Amino acid sequence: MTELDQSASSGRAVRTRGPAVRRSGRRADGCGFIVVTCLVTCLLMIVNGGLVAASYGWLSSFGPSLLRHPRFAQACLFVLPVLLLFVQWWVIDRLLDLFRPGPSRPARP
Repeated sequence: MTELDQSASSGRAVRTRGPAVRRSGRRADGCGFIVVTCLVTCLLMIVNGGLVAASYGWLSSFGPSLLRHPRFAQACLFVLPVLLLFVQWWVIDRLLDLFRPGPSRPARP
């Protein structure tokens, strides 16, 4: 039995079971979306951690003495990969919006 049946007498859609849901196009939801999002986030965090550790080690060798302080180094090595992650997801979201087909969007001020 289908979710929506056409009534012969009235020609309108009648709900026969469950909520009447009409999906238009492909949506990003469900377990697969969450798994892919988590995998991409983990991959980005691994890359970001390595990138920040390498660049911080290189920068602290000739930078100011504050960069050689252990507490400052630990804070930077923790916070900078997370900040990079937010920036990367923002860029990914913008690129997907740019290339995703859909209705025309009004220009942002």
